[in-house]
Amino acid sequence: MATRALVHAGACGYHASVHATRRPDGNLDLVVHSPCTMLTDMNPDLANLSWKRGLLDTFFTSAVYKSADRHVRHVDCPVLAAMIKAAMVELGMAAPVAASIRLEHEAGEHPAQARTAGH
Repeated sequence: MATRALVHAGACGYHASVHATRRPDGNLDLVVHSPCTMLTDMNPDLANLSWKRGLLDTFFTSAVYKSADRHVRHVDCPVLAAMIKAAMVELGMAAPVAASIRLEHEAGEHPAQARTAGH
């Protein structure tokens, strides 16, 4: 069995599908399917991950974030968090509950609109 996370990444317009599969030895394979080559370039780094060492460590030592540091130029990419969430669900460490980010402005116009007004 596998766990899949579907992500609409936002401003870039890309969608991604993250597949987390637990191996018989207890390790985990993560595979990203996306038109974003920065994300898919991470795939070789995300095979046969040990959840005990390297996968669920700190941001600085997590295999996901180490790979992202080498391949992904956008620190705000939500697919990275989806990789960790899918891994945790597949390993039985988290419930398969949807997570989301919704951005809103509380008042006034959007800052990008203000910068481009009159141009």
